[in-house]
Amino acid sequence: MEKAVTSTEKSRQKSRILGSHRSPCTQNQIQIDDSSETKPLDRLRTLVDTCIDKLEYRSAFFYADKLVTLSRQNSADVFVLAKTCFLNTEYHRTLHIIKRFELMNASIQCSSLQLDSAILYARCMLAIQQFEECLEVLKTTFPSISLNEVQTQMQSDSTQVPIGSTSLSVLATLIGRAWRSLGNRRNAIVYYHFALQNDAGSYEAFRALFHDEMLNSGEQAQLLAEIDFSKVDSIQRQSNQILYWNYTHKESSDLAILQDNNELVYKWKQAQKAYDQYDMNTAYRLCTRYFESISLYLIFNQFFRTSLQADDPYNLEIVPLFVAILMHFGKKRDLFQYSHEMVDIYPEKAASWYIVACYYFLIGKHDLAQRHFHKTITMDSDFAIAWVAFGHSFASQDESDQAMSCYRTARNILFGACMPLLSIGIEFSRINQLDQALQSLLDASNIRGNDPLLLNELGVVYYKQKNYTLAVELLQGALQACSNTASKQTFSVTLFNLASAYRKLRQYQEAEIYYGKAIALAPDAASYASLGLTYHVQGALDRAIECYHSALAYNSQDLLALNMIALAMEEAIHVTSPSLDDSLSSIEPDPLATLSIECDVTP
Repeated sequence: MEKAVTSTEKSRQKSRILGSHRSPCTQNQIQIDDSSETKPLDRLRTLVDTCIDKLEYRSAFFYADKLVTLSRQNSADVFVLAKTCFLNTEYHRTLHIIKRFELMNASIQCSSLQLDSAILYARCMLAIQQFEECLEVLKTTFPSISLNEVQTQMQSDSTQVPIGSTSLSVLATLIGRAWRSLGNRRNAIVYYHFALQNDAGSYEAFRALFHDEMLNSGEQAQLLAEIDFSKVDSIQRQSNQILYWNYTHKESSDLAILQDNNELVYKWKQAQKAYDQYDMNTAYRLCTRYFESISLYLIFNQFFRTSLQADDPYNLEIVPLFVAILMHFGKKRDLFQYSHEMVDIYPEKAASWYIVACYYFLIGKHDLAQRHFHKTITMDSDFAIAWVAFGHSFASQDESDQAMSCYRTARNILFGACMPLLSIGIEFSRINQLDQALQSLLDASNIRGNDPLLLNELGVVYYKQKNYTLAVELLQGALQACSNTASKQTFSVTLFNLASAYRKLRQYQEAEIYYGKAIALAPDAASYASLGLTYHVQGALDRAIECYHSALAYNSQDLLALNMIALAMEEAIHVTSPSLDDSLSSIEPDPLATLSIECDVTP
């Protein structure tokens, strides 16, 4: 008898997908059985646990079914039977067992079993996407966790911890997921917050609030101040505090705390930080102490393949950043190969089809890209980065309404992120709805005010509003924000924009300087034509004509260069200028451009 109980207890202490296999009340219920029956029942329970440990879920269900019969439908054993059904992905059958044996009934003597049954019920309802019914049943069964009661408990100063607070935290997290799936962000936040208050180690609740950026920075700081880490053990507390620090210090340059605790997180944080600052060179070189003579792309590829992917090669967390960098460098072949690898390995994961969609977006097949982006968000409606990329694919086709719809959906998912608001602002600017564009960009600046891309877009809007002085100030700020990065090729457009703003202010020397810098980084027809125009308005016709010729060498159909070179040659022949300002007003296109947004990982 003693040996059988000891063996069972050891098995019950092992970690489980849904918590411990046996409810805490099992021992008490077993004790009321006849002693002659207890020993074989214990062996049968141990056998069920062993089958689950070996991932033999059908065998576990077979023996659990026999256990329920022999134990005269003991509630704890019925719960194990329901759990084995869940592990076999038979969700409707699991729900039937829970309802048939009334495992969530308040008359059950063991309250922890009732709570565990509710957790299992909620997981099944989420799996079959019956969100409203799930919330209604749980509200009726557990009035204490209704929305009003939860809000009251959170606002009270009581320090009393509810019985079974860890299980209550899990249930609150599942309710939060249901509210989020229904699109009710505020109610979801309430339950995720409640889950963390009951269990500071609830990673799923934390991830929903911080990783998925449902809160802005101020709300994150307030929530962290309210979390009580004293109720978790020291190892878990240290791990959680490092995790929280990782997400709440996104722009901190001090990453040493991560290096000593989690090398993979340290590598990932460094790469993410470099990409957030648009410093592609550093993103490649990080964590590669050799390959200094190899091309930047190979360094980056080596970083991912040997560092991150070697540690966790099929980690879906790295997909958005890896794909964004591949797209930045136009690596079609590598993106094609990566998409095939991930679809073969994870055909049921939305991230795999997101890679496929990005590949089609990169090669310009927008119809196929949109089809696969749609498939991605159908598989995972909370995949916010896919919504943003979906919007970019519509914007590239001048389908503004569809793009805005995608960006707003991403905004609802990533409420505390900058990228959806930035995308909305850029799209408003593109269609010249400048007041709405300015409001969206200012809202984004409240989240991440020193982002170079954001400052560039604000400068573009003020330029279009003919507020050239403020445009210059913001564009200078964009350049300063990336002044410490090793690569400024990404911001050649910002240099071009700044030069154009100086030209509008008739500060021609400054305009010449910044046009020259833009050409040095990324020579193109627009930069040469605009530099030629700057020389032209100063009367330097020879230099202007030379620049126009250079522009036409890059693009023989450049409208500004074509018209202005003819005018410059006519002026050179006749010496006098036939009202240059009047000519410009009719032929000069708006030269200011916005930076293209890639499928970005940093909302």
